[in-house]
Amino acid sequence: MRHSTFALISFRAISTSWVAIGNATIEVSAAARAARAATEDSPADAAAFVAYAADADAVVNAADAVDYAATDAYYAAAEDVIDADDAAADDAADDAHAAVWRAISVDATALETGQSAVALAVSPLWPSDVPQWADSPWQRMKNKLLTDPEEQWWVWTEWYEARLKGEPFNPDLELARVLIPDETWKQGPKVVNAEIARLIKQHKPPLPPLPVIPEERPAPVHFIFTDKLHRAPPPAPMARDQGAAESAWRGLRALVDDLVGHTGSNHPVPGLKRYSDALGETFAQLDLICCGVLGDALKRYGDLAGQELLPAQAADLLALMAHHGLFMSQFPQWSAYLAGVKEPFGSKEAVTKAVNDAVQALEVIKRDYSHLIAKDALGPLDDLGAAALEGGGEEEQRAFLRSERSALRAYAENALEAIAKGHYKGLEKVGEKGTVALIAGVGTSLVALATGIPSEFGWLKAIVDYVLLFLS
Repeated sequence: MRHSTFALISFRAISTSWVAIGNATIEVSAAARAARAATEDSPADAAAFVAYAADADAVVNAADAVDYAATDAYYAAAEDVIDADDAAADDAADDAHAAVWRAISVDATALETGQSAVALAVSPLWPSDVPQWADSPWQRMKNKLLTDPEEQWWVWTEWYEARLKGEPFNPDLELARVLIPDETWKQGPKVVNAEIARLIKQHKPPLPPLPVIPEERPAPVHFIFTDKLHRAPPPAPMARDQGAAESAWRGLRALVDDLVGHTGSNHPVPGLKRYSDALGETFAQLDLICCGVLGDALKRYGDLAGQELLPAQAADLLALMAHHGLFMSQFPQWSAYLAGVKEPFGSKEAVTKAVNDAVQALEVIKRDYSHLIAKDALGPLDDLGAAALEGGGEEEQRAFLRSERSALRAYAENALEAIAKGHYKGLEKVGEKGTVALIAGVGTSLVALATGIPSEFGWLKAIVDYVLLFLS
């Protein structure tokens, strides 16, 4: 408790003095006096320094600032090597003292050459990288503060690191931060930091309108996102003559089983297991469009069957493929799918590259975001991707790309929904683990898809740009 209370007093003092440089108003002066008064209960060895930092008038006293900064740096460095011998401690403190003087010398030169105090205050604190002797204690302090998520110390750790880097800031937000009533400050970190979090959200600049996600297009597999990416239930197979289609399915199922029995595991037919899974163990389990796509991939292998299979096996495969074509022709759903993907997506080279980009995106998702893809979604994507890579036929490539488009569309919908709900903070969860992070993580592949085949994936560029804007 003592640690967090002192941290709040310190952050209040630093932020108040920083804002006071460009806001010499009665309200800010009153806030500075209140911040200084708050140091009365702080630890005795730190009270003087914090009180000084809280004094808005002190920020223009360069000589005193040098003395306080150098002295504080000495003690910080000495504490960091407390277990070392005296000589090492003295050397570390001397290095710290010299580094502080160098940084202040750069600032003094800038002031002498006409740079304003306000411009100097918003520049990076250190002229080069933050020294290790200063960064290490800060990292320890930050990590300790962030162990209590209820106190929301991110409102200060992010603020301080932004000041270290000289990042742009919202002056209205910074003024509102230091003008929080003294009564609120006295209630401690949990109350104050919650109020600052509210102010951050209130002052957050509005994002542009959400980009438009296009409608679904015909694909072998469609996807939805709930807790993770799931395959959308395939529509029930509806044939022109349902009874005849079910009888034909049984014959097709028998041909597949015979072929599996004849070839065994020593000479498996590439893609046969995937086809068998799509065919299902019952007619009701038939995954119609996926079965049609994988069956067409088998047809291409069937053209070479005489060269790679025994005569009996080749005959079984050719019979299966002939029956497959007749079976699929009974379903208007299959005809509609073919009509939806008959137009080329682009040049042969562009489509082949897009397949590789889509596979790469899927591999990153499997590796880094496995918690966001269910097995029922991963299986079909892997199967269709393998068919597109193995056969390389235009139909298989388009089938895989359309399916991946649906998966990416589901991810994008969820990411934009998370952003639209106002998850400006809690970003540790939304930005590091959710679909927002996923879109950013595979952003390079998504932009490549958008550039390579804009007719199918062009919309992804706006999604990636929007997510990156949000995360920034």
